[in-house]
Amino acid sequence: MASTVSHAGKVRPGGRTAVTTDRIAEAVVALLVERGVEECTFTNVAVLADVERSTLYRRYTSRWDMIGQALFAHHQVDFAIAATGDFRTDMTAHLRKVANSLESTAGRAMVVAAAVARADRTIEGGQYWANRRAQLQPILDAAADRGQIRQGIDPEEFFAASDGPLFFRMLIANAPIDEAFIARVVDNLCRLYCRS
Repeated sequence: MASTVSHAGKVRPGGRTAVTTDRIAEAVVALLVERGVEECTFTNVAVLADVERSTLYRRYTSRWDMIGQALFAHHQVDFAIAATGDFRTDMTAHLRKVANSLESTAGRAMVVAAAVARADRTIEGGQYWANRRAQLQPILDAAADRGQIRQGIDPEEFFAASDGPLFFRMLIANAPIDEAFIARVVDNLCRLYCRS
């Protein structure tokens, strides 16, 4: 049976197992969008994904583990960019992807679910945000290797400075994210991190 590499760097089985994983992720996203976080339970996901509940219990430590993995699987494709070799261009493309996601119904529902999980200290919700930060690392590494930005930038600090303003503008200020706003965020990133 073929294997693929998952977001966590672990080898994920291909074939039927991968199809089941995709169905589970689709069911999680659909439930978040249509019914909210509280309804995204093992029971409801099992029904919608057409899998046994025991399958979910074997795969995930909690419903938040299931939600987190589904969120990242969904966003892994959404946030992929083709690197151009220019830090400003790459970050502009990345932030456009973030804005498009936040402006979608599914994107808003998923970010709210991730925030709820993170706010509850008794559940493991931080993996979603850790994975989101990890998606920026190739952009940082390539730009540092080219000498466009300084070496050793803290990924969490950079994530807050790059993606944070978009989350704030959309979810707190409830304002649209236009090209001018993205350009200002990228200008600020260049002031903070680019070599002069």
